[in-house]
Amino acid sequence: MTIEEQNLKAAQAQVQNAVGPTQAVQAASQITAAQITQLQLLRQAVLTQTQAQSVYYAQQLQKEAAIDAKITQTIQAGQTKPKPFSAFTNLEVPTA
Repeated sequence: MTIEEQNLKAAQAQVQNAVGPTQAVQAASQITAAQITQLQLLRQAVLTQTQAQSVYYAQQLQKEAAIDAKITQTIQAGQTKPKPFSAFTNLEVPTA
């Protein structure tokens, strides 16, 4: 059981065992605060995932653009047979 789960169970027990409305409201406030913390952590995780996906897709687009540029260069140079190309090799193009 995680610390968050333990804290939530403890707060729920406080609500159930509250003596009087003031204790019940205080315990409910603790539960609400815990829920807000969890939502903030979830939001942070989603943002981190979104950023990671954005970086990945940007890299993919960059690779595709490099391939397209190499193909265009080959066509413009009038070559009938393109040189072997790998996205993992140096993309520097010799000047003619």
